[in-house]
Formats: sequence, structure tokens, C-alpha cells
Amino acid sequence: MGCSSERNSVDERKQFWEGVVRAEVPLGSRFEAVRAWAERRSLTLTPAQEPRTYVAGLESVTVNGFVCKGFGISLELVLAADDTVSRESVRSLGNCL
Repeated sequence: MGCSSERNSVDERKQFWEGVVRAEVPLGSRFEAVRAWAERRSLTLTPAQEPRTYVAGLESVTVNGFVCKGFGISLELVLAADDTVSRESVRSLGNCL
């Protein structure tokens, strides 16, 4: 599998999760609802270094590339002062040489 096809597979999964997050955890969601959503999906929300920011691993994508062996897809949520989601970001990070 070449680098471009690996990246396409990871991008597809990232886009899938972006759609899930937009549909199920819209901006303005209360943090209690986010915790319940994470629990239903067997995800762990972990406080990040930045204040009022939480991260969760969404999925690991295995690839058989020469340079990369896999990618992690994660969610970052930032809460406003009223404990509602003010920003969300789905990211991918490769386990590469």
C-alpha cells in the first residue's frame, strides 16, 4: 500500500468521525451530555494540558506502509465558561519513522 492510499484510508476515517462528532456533539452541547455520549461510545475523555480542554482517542487505523504503521484519530473539545462545547477538532496522528 502506498503513502497516498494509506492517507486516503485515514482521511476517510477522520471524515467519518468529523461527521459523527458534528451530528452527536454539536457546538453548544453541555459537558454532561458529552460525558454521556463518550460513555455510550466507550470513549475516555481525558483533561488536556490546556484549561477546559478534553481529548479522547476515537480510533486506531492500522496501515502496512514502509514509513507509517498506523494512525490514531482523536477528538479535542474545548469548553466555554458555561461548560458547553465551544470548539471541537478531530485530528489524526501517524505512528511513523
